[in-house]
Amino acid sequence: PGWKDDGSYLTPEGERLTSDLERAAYLRTVQDWIIRPQLKGVAGVAGVDTIGGGRQEQHVQPDPMKLVSYGLTFSQVIEALEKNNASTGAGYIEHKGESYLVRAAGRIETPEQIEDIVVATHGTAGTPVYVRDVATVGIGKELRTGSASENGEEVVVGTALMLIGANSRTVAAAVDAKMTEANKTLPPGIRAKTVLNRTKL
Repeated sequence: PGWKDDGSYLTPEGERLTSDLERAAYLRTVQDWIIRPQLKGVAGVAGVDTIGGGRQEQHVQPDPMKLVSYGLTFSQVIEALEKNNASTGAGYIEHKGESYLVRAAGRIETPEQIEDIVVATHGTAGTPVYVRDVATVGIGKELRTGSASENGEEVVVGTALMLIGANSRTVAAAVDAKMTEANKTLPPGIRAKTVLNRTKL
């Protein structure tokens, strides 16, 4: 994992990030799933606001002309996506005094899985019409509501919010100490640094 000679970044999960969009989205993922939970555990912290990066999303963009040619509607595409993206609980099984929870994991994880969803059948032969036949599927990011940069490069900024009535010096010092710990848990080549520390303020 880490930066490669070709300028790409390999995540610990084995995903190769080649574009600025992918790298910015990964920074946001690191903030949301590694740094934020650690900071929220600090006494006196009410929450952590994040700006910058971009939350990664799976985008499905139906082509109206293709839908018309198959006699389909936007609603049918939405319904097919919803029905094929659900995890279901199936109760539990008791065995030798222990209970085992049973569930069916049916969440979509990749664009290819979305493309393979059947929207409807076509013609007398019942030929399946897949999402890939009527829409473009790809990775994108949520609608931008703000950005953060350092020296012209996209970054992600997290702000720890203090509980009303908490001691700002104590909370700021605890957050600063937790940031040092959090840095040790980050993927290779990624670091978090304090931009504003209110301890001295």
